[in-house]
Amino acid sequence: EIYTLSLHDALPIWSYDSRNNCNAIIETETNTLIVGCKNTIIPNTVTEIGDEAFYECSSLTSIIIPNLVKSIGSEAFWGCSSLKSITIPNSVTKIGDYAFCDCVGLTSVISEIENPFEISSKTFYFRVADSFLSKPILFVPNGTLAIYQSTKCWNMFSNIVEQGDGITMEPVTIAAGDTKEVAIVLSNPIHQYSAFMFHMTLPLGISIKKANFTEERVKGSKLR
Repeated sequence: EIYTLSLHDALPIWSYDSRNNCNAIIETETNTLIVGCKNTIIPNTVTEIGDEAFYECSSLTSIIIPNLVKSIGSEAFWGCSSLKSITIPNSVTKIGDYAFCDCVGLTSVISEIENPFEISSKTFYFRVADSFLSKPILFVPNGTLAIYQSTKCWNMFSNIVEQGDGITMEPVTIAAGDTKEVAIVLSNPIHQYSAFMFHMTLPLGISIKKANFTEERVKGSKLR
């Protein structure tokens, strides 16, 4: 038996794509990513991450949110328990309820938002403890610490650190094919950076070949 489905002329017809082999489904007209997976690479043309886009994707360990994304939907990353760190670009102006609910593997949240807006106490929510997921270190842009500390509910994070605070790196010039050794110095007590994940933007074609970490005591600091 054959059935024919007819759409009313007034109803919109949506189209979807998986541009650039991104391993995701994107609503073409709105550039909204509606379904993602552990292998998703979000295209730079995406402007929204839809509700439940990565819902209970427990095998997702990392994801890069492009600089054009304005909205992260409700429950977008609900249950992504293997996600270690998330960077929220300055372009984001809205984060939905439960967006990062039960992301219990998070050790750092890197916010590049220069003018933080209020978020819900359910945005970073831990259901088992029925509380805000305050354990991850929240890294914020330089000069915005006081604003985050007074903004609902960013101020519920127990440890807020300005990006680059106490971190210096010597100037370096490098030519194609060269290898250069540079020193990165943490001048603040190192315990602040126990879960620190270096967030660096490198020019095209430049990469970190090898990283060696040494511990050097700084007067007045406690290393542990």
